[in-house]
Amino acid sequence: MRTRAALIASTWVAALAACSGSTTEDPKGSGATGGSSATGGVGATGGIGATGGIGATGGIGATGGIGATGGVGASGGVAGSGASGGVAGSGAFGATGGVSGSGGVAGSGGFQGNCTPFSAPQPACGNACGNGKLDKCSSCPDAGGGGGGPPGGFGGSWCSNSAEECDGSDLAGQSCQGLGYTAGTLGCTSWCELDTSACQRCYPVAGHLLGCDQSVAAAKYPAAFALAATDQEIAIAWVSQDVAKPETWFARFKPDLSLIAKTGPFDPGCAVSLALAARPGGWVLASGGLTGVKVTSLDANGNATASFFATNTGGAPTLAARPGAGPLLVWNENKKLGSAVVTADGSTATTAAYIAMPSDNGYAAPAAVFVQNGWLVSTRTGSQVVVARVEPDGSSNGLLQKPAPNNTENPALDFANGTARLVYDSFGGTPSVELVMLDDTGKAKSSKVVLGTTPAYFNDAFPVAVGDDTVVLLGSYTGGAYQAAYLDVRRVNAVGQPVWNAEKIAADPTWLTKYRAVARGSEVVVGFVAGTTWASGPAGGAAFASGIGLARVKP
Repeated sequence: MRTRAALIASTWVAALAACSGSTTEDPKGSGATGGSSATGGVGATGGIGATGGIGATGGIGATGGIGATGGVGASGGVAGSGASGGVAGSGAFGATGGVSGSGGVAGSGGFQGNCTPFSAPQPACGNACGNGKLDKCSSCPDAGGGGGGPPGGFGGSWCSNSAEECDGSDLAGQSCQGLGYTAGTLGCTSWCELDTSACQRCYPVAGHLLGCDQSVAAAKYPAAFALAATDQEIAIAWVSQDVAKPETWFARFKPDLSLIAKTGPFDPGCAVSLALAARPGGWVLASGGLTGVKVTSLDANGNATASFFATNTGGAPTLAARPGAGPLLVWNENKKLGSAVVTADGSTATTAAYIAMPSDNGYAAPAAVFVQNGWLVSTRTGSQVVVARVEPDGSSNGLLQKPAPNNTENPALDFANGTARLVYDSFGGTPSVELVMLDDTGKAKSSKVVLGTTPAYFNDAFPVAVGDDTVVLLGSYTGGAYQAAYLDVRRVNAVGQPVWNAEKIAADPTWLTKYRAVARGSEVVVGFVAGTTWASGPAGGAAFASGIGLARVKP
């Protein structure tokens, strides 16, 4: 079994490598001579985006560099030739140009785009697919022997055997329930693989489950996913891979999960990760990718009103909402945690502040939560989850609290009644999911409580504070990072004892991923990306999720 770190690293490498092309322009960025965005600065001659810099001749983006002849891309740089003011110019990864043009940190250039779109795979047994019978076949590639198979006719293990999962109405005796879904009707794809799109992933409404919709907003083949809510609405954002050039979309829902509106697509299209938070009169969307973290302000109807780059070096953003004001944006960089406070209208942010980390912290997205008069932020550095405080102006004293033991990862936070909840995975001893209570500086107020252990649980978990109690969303452990066969929720009291026991929300034998839980009024909303479809790709095959689901839970 691959380690969680290896799985995550390979996922990020694959996601970053898949992004290329160009996208629409970013409206923000300016600078003066000698500053970060003018001559001699980040985006001009001698700077990151010009001759001798990262984006031009002799630099990362020119001949002999990463983005030019002999490099990763074509004759360009990481982002493009740029123009007045951008981290990414008019091109993108592999196009003519450099990281930026003659302007500032966020300018008229692009971000990244043109990720690998979904493409149906070839049938396992070629033209036999469609004859209504279950076929088996062999493939023996010619490796120089002249007649197929390896040189010298060694045969045998050089050949691979394949079989159709289904053909037409012949489903090989399989059913949705038999595969591990809760209900539904199984089908067969045009390439003779089982089609589970009509299989039910949601559990029936019962107990504390008030409702569940496994396919919202026609979000087909979603990649990155984000979830947020206010008392009146639920909002999601995702990257859709069902078009030639993947796109970022946004949708709003009523409390009963019925769709209000879907808006987009937004630049950038090919985001590796997304974060979403409410602001006064609208929403803030943060996108992380090759050239940093881009922030897009959305109005109450989900229409983009402004955008800017908060950083051109970090990634994996998180947003933490603040009542009546703009949210905190947090991201990981090498051995430091970056943060900036977004304005109430979402049009800009404070200058980035950084908290030094003793070791690398680029393992996964950080966590953050508003705690009355500031924020708590958390990330894994080295092999331990740490917590720090950020003040309302975005500053921090840099003091790292260590409420979790060594060998911990994947922190998640929430807050209510003067107490923060920190949930994390522990891989020391018996792998487990643990909960600890914190004060508003990040110091532990209680001993840790074990919520679950392997083989049942060891995956991301998310707390939602309900008075003095905590509702926790857990994903079952499948042996792979962030891949759950089912999701359940439970409520525990202030000392970690059950108020009500675990109740299942959704199940999918091909995994539920990117799941989240947030408060909406007196309820808890759960969001998840469901299902995996294998399709052709640049490496011979790629996994694409098949939909987004939402569920309502009564605490």
